[in-house]
Amino acid sequence: MVTVEYDGHYGVGEATPLPGWTESYEACREALERASAVADELDPGIALGR
Repeated sequence: MVTVEYDGHYGVGEATPLPGWTESYEACREALERASAVADELDPGIALGR
């Protein structure tokens, strides 16, 4: 499960890697880590757009 909070609003989603069908566990983890780093550096509203 992935949650995002911005300006009092919350979003909930999921990251569901299915190796052999979608991305690998490693690729999913790396993408989530990159997204977290971007959100830490930018305004979350801008980060969500990217």
